[in-house]
Amino acid sequence: MPSRLKKSVELGREPLFIDVETETTLGGFKVKLPLVVAAMGSTDVANKRGLILSEGSARAGIIQVIGENVINMRGYDKRISGQPCLKERILKYLEHVNDDCGGVLIQQNVEDANAELWNKIYSDKDLDEYIDRGLIGFEIKGG
Repeated sequence: MPSRLKKSVELGREPLFIDVETETTLGGFKVKLPLVVAAMGSTDVANKRGLILSEGSARAGIIQVIGENVINMRGYDKRISGQPCLKERILKYLEHVNDDCGGVLIQQNVEDANAELWNKIYSDKDLDEYIDRGLIGFEIKGG
């Protein structure tokens, strides 16, 4: 590890994993660890575990990517097919953010663009505070 000798002298012992600073920036987000919970789209597995993934990744201070087509398959702010809608997943993440570390990255494909996903996010008053704090980002899917 860089500066290991200096850290050993400072600590008076060999550095351990708990002595390593992992906070950094990743994709414009401040994160506690340089990890990302990858998008799983609008699949049943992603939705059934979506709220748990949102809360856990927020508490860990890492980025969560919510995959494409969720708005079309699960709804924006009202549930379709009994599973969490997009806004539920976003808010579950944002309500558990600590120290403004992490962020939610929302993928947008052609179908999402047709459903005006970005307009819905940017015009949703419940999300204004989080947009201002830099905790929401977008990823454009091409092809």
